Amino acid sequence: RKCMLLMEVARKATEEELARKAAEHEAARKAAEHEAATKDSSVEEKNQATRRLEQEMSQLKSQEEIAALKWEISKHETSMKAKIREKDTSLEEKNRAIQRLEQ
Repeated sequence: RKCMLLMEVARKATEEELARKAAEHEAARKAAEHEAATKDSSVEEKNQATRRLEQEMSQLKSQEEIAALKWEISKHETSMKAKIREKDTSLEEKNRAIQRLEQ
């Protein structure tokens, strides 16, 4: 009877030890899953931030290109206005010369 009691105590101790090890293993597995999920979300957040920065850089580049085009247009307009003024001045001088000849 003592032997059966000792075997029962040993069996319960073994079961408790196995249950404790299984709980530790499960806790470690959950911790690893959590860490992996955290890393995945961290990587995804970094990827999203990178995409946002790339979009912003693209927009800035477009804005710089637009500004450069506007500057070129402005220079061309200024040049054309100067040519028009020269032609107007030349035309006025020709008109005055014609009026002097007519008098």
